[in-house]
Amino acid sequence: MREVTMLFADLRGFTPMVEEALPPKDVVKIMNRYFVEMSAAIREQKRLVLQYIGGGDRVIYSLVGDTVNLASRLQSLNKQFNTDIIISARTQAGIDQTIPVKQLPPTPIKGKMKKIDISSLL
Repeated sequence: MREVTMLFADLRGFTPMVEEALPPKDVVKIMNRYFVEMSAAIREQKRLVLQYIGGGDRVIYSLVGDTVNLASRLQSLNKQFNTDIIISARTQAGIDQTIPVKQLPPTPIKGKMKKIDISSLL
């Protein structure tokens, strides 16, 4: 057993970009460049990239459970709150306290009995 923080990242504007008939070869180049930059930043923090969906050099592991479900649901709240990164109170407690955050209202999350305390990174 290990306590983990999950990151789900959605490329803002990706669907309209693909719908504009961008050649698949160019889409793959953009995605691969993103994966390289993102994985470098993650590894720089001595963290592990578990999976990419959409291409690139990757190793696939499977993780399931409450943490994965919560991370996915928090990521989807970014559209609702017009934010880029939302974290749970538990994740906030584990990060450097000098990182600026904005407290968001306690939010109901599917599958959770109580509202979840969340914040956005500024």
